[in-house]
Amino acid sequence: MRANDATILTGPNGTGKTHLLKLIKAVLTFDAQSLIATQYELVRLIFEDNTGVLVQRYVDGPEDQDPFVEMIALVDRRPVGDSLRLDRRVAPRGLPDGIGLVAGQHFVDRQSGLRLPGSFVRSKYGVEPLLSKSDTTADHAALIAIADRPAPVLIETSRLDGIATASATNEEAAPSATARIDEYIENLRNEIIAAKRTSADVTQSADASFAERALAVAKETVNETELRDRYEETVKRFRALSDNALAVGEAPIEFPAVTTPTVRRIMRVFVDDWDRRLAPLLPVNARITALREILDEKLALSGKSTFITAEGTLEFRSRDLSKIALSQLSSGEKHLVALFSSLLFSGVQGSLVLIDEPEISLHAAWKHSFIADSARIAHLMDLQLILATHSTAIINGRWEITEELNFPSREARNA
Repeated sequence: MRANDATILTGPNGTGKTHLLKLIKAVLTFDAQSLIATQYELVRLIFEDNTGVLVQRYVDGPEDQDPFVEMIALVDRRPVGDSLRLDRRVAPRGLPDGIGLVAGQHFVDRQSGLRLPGSFVRSKYGVEPLLSKSDTTADHAALIAIADRPAPVLIETSRLDGIATASATNEEAAPSATARIDEYIENLRNEIIAAKRTSADVTQSADASFAERALAVAKETVNETELRDRYEETVKRFRALSDNALAVGEAPIEFPAVTTPTVRRIMRVFVDDWDRRLAPLLPVNARITALREILDEKLALSGKSTFITAEGTLEFRSRDLSKIALSQLSSGEKHLVALFSSLLFSGVQGSLVLIDEPEISLHAAWKHSFIADSARIAHLMDLQLILATHSTAIINGRWEITEELNFPSREARNA
């Protein structure tokens, strides 16, 4: 696998591309039920630092009876510590919808995002975590270290567009593509609000100490050319933030046409303050800019573009700048928005992202730029991407990053 770039899994139908993506996620999230129920023999995952995890699945008899799994951590590619045995007795069952076990260690309420005390879940549902940092009976420290890494994200693109209906048993309907996008847009808005709040706190602190800091530089020499260059860069950043509804405060004052040593000293403190005020806004601005540039390039084909409101909401506009409802986007456009907004505003920095068949619903021209667009996001978010695809348009000549899966020969299966 390649850091900050995509690894593309290709191969004929049935070679197990989707199966492999789901299995990777199950291993790295310690999903006991999936690891027990999925058919495989052995999985070995190795990270860049030569740590990893080895998972073996055992069955009793030819009918896949009573399967159990053993996991053990790898350090320098060698097993360390005690193995963790998973079977149907310890796999967490009986949890209601909305409560999940994260990385074998923590229970969370998925609706609120809050962690639930293990004692509460144990007493109410009779379920224990698979791993515990307080476990003194087995050495699982290396496995816990793996569980503490950012959890992988699996994006099953076939589900981004589908609108499920409730079944006859009154099961809750799966969210539509529009509902998913609304969730991602809300994540974006919340990040804008949080960044603005941090910037406002910095501004308040800077205002309170401005006079003291101005006096502190009273005898320093400030080069006018260097200061003017810094000022112009700050203005550029402010304007870029303004385009994404992220600017805080009024625009910087004009740089004086004629300066004196005293004016330059005061201006330097002023520019220092502006840089500090803008700093908390820059990371989220970089992600919004990437999202908008990627989407605007594609939406231009139909005369649409993106817009960020003063409240921090992502909207869509027509050529005459009138608002377009999210529901009025085509299925391919919704797919595009859902895919890239989920990567930028629902993933975790530094995580592994697994994408199954990203070509679904994408315009032919969009497929050709998908690897370049996703690589841009991977660098920005420090993500590692693994894609499963049949599409040569998605690969777009990047055969050096592909890994082809093949059916094993009869000789190999019988060896």
